[in-house]
Amino acid sequence: MSNTHVKNIKLGACKVSFGGVDLGYTKGGVQVEVATETLKVTVDQLGQTTISELVQGRNITITAPLAESVLKNMVDLMPGSSMSEEGDVVTITSAYGVNLIDVAKELILTPQDGTDYVLIIPKAATAGNFTMTYQSDDVRVFSVAFSAYPDDNGVLGKMATPKPVQSVTISPASPTVNVGETVQLSVGFTPAEATNKTGIWSSDSEHANVDQRGLVTGVSEGTANVTFTSDDGAKTSTVSVTVSE
Repeated sequence: MSNTHVKNIKLGACKVSFGGVDLGYTKGGVQVEVATETLKVTVDQLGQTTISELVQGRNITITAPLAESVLKNMVDLMPGSSMSEEGDVVTITSAYGVNLIDVAKELILTPQDGTDYVLIIPKAATAGNFTMTYQSDDVRVFSVAFSAYPDDNGVLGKMATPKPVQSVTISPASPTVNVGETVQLSVGFTPAEATNKTGIWSSDSEHANVDQRGLVTGVSEGTANVTFTSDDGAKTSTVSVTVSE
């Protein structure tokens, strides 16, 4: 006989980071559901008395009512969708056959009530099912459900004390890009377990633009300094991007 044990945890108002992108604050409180499936073992001699109960699996679901959202975040929240080059249109496809585990990213929930821990989901994804509602004060709210998947070590989630960012490093160190083309930059954090892995990308030149996912677009021949500044501690890293015709 199998049984499901469900534990609901209300985290309240949280700041949400998904794949290193700050999704902003929530309105209505984040809820975490931990469901554990067990198998009760019985034998004839003891009738329906349980002599053993084995854990069969565990699933974590996070429901986050996002109070802040921008169009580009919809691409992350709807697998299989894409953003136009102008950044003003999100194209939604059927996404048939998309494996959510392949597009899963780290999800970090930081409660805003002074709690001394954060919830870290190493691999989380959303199928793109969400509802958009307006609260009584006309605040637009997107209620998004994330599912947790085990990482390579079988870890579904971690409750941890916040770890501040000590330094950040952009890679590649010497990026190049042609006019009209793009190059993807990434940022590494020290320590690797830093809690808040969000920040702001910026460029000091008209020769190249950078979006908030670190994607650099070559505009005209020349060089541009691209900088990432962490939200936690304002740590910075800068690389020089060479743009060629």
